[in-house]
Amino acid sequence: MAPPKLYYIEVGPPSRAALLAFRNLNIDVEVVPVDILGGKHRSPEYLKVNPQHTVPALDDNGFYLADSRAISTYLVNSRAPGNSLYPTDPKVRALVDDRLFFDAANVFPRVKLISYAALVLNQNLVDAEKKEGLYEILDFMEIYLEGRKYFAADFPTLADLSLLSNYSSLVHWGLNVSSYKNLQAWYKRCESLPGFAENEVGAKTYGMLMQQRLGKDFNWERK
Repeated sequence: MAPPKLYYIEVGPPSRAALLAFRNLNIDVEVVPVDILGGKHRSPEYLKVNPQHTVPALDDNGFYLADSRAISTYLVNSRAPGNSLYPTDPKVRALVDDRLFFDAANVFPRVKLISYAALVLNQNLVDAEKKEGLYEILDFMEIYLEGRKYFAADFPTLADLSLLSNYSSLVHWGLNVSSYKNLQAWYKRCESLPGFAENEVGAKTYGMLMQQRLGKDFNWERK
């Protein structure tokens, strides 16, 4: 059986989260870059895989998924059941799911709202409300790490991989994270995770693109 295909864009946090799952589970994958600027995400071939024309998407020998969190949980359930990244203990798994849903419903939508305006709509301003929204999610993340080394347990889980992809993006956008001691310690611990350096490359590129659009000296300070 051929390895799964992961349709991927380097700068996208969800793409990087899905790839982090592959790396941490040590699962072979064919990474297929998607040329968004060239409109390849709207090609008939890609729409067969993901009608929403979003990236990432998974093609596991004809089985398709289009959400990075669904991809990561599927990988554990189908190829590594019982892996500590998605623990079988009901309460710990529920915490992992809770943090994944937090990422899906609160974190990434706020990140995407700002980056879409900057990189697609060519806007070079971020209003105070949207900026505050980013710091609010950092506040929540800091609280979730109180008394824990990682977001759902004292060991890494899929929740950490998903949140890492977004947090690293905000770091390289230039947000001031100096007051978030729990987050800074967690980010340091994540350096030992497989794929961390690879994720950093994409996050840094994302940050460079945002700085080019908003200006290198754009003020991300919280008001």
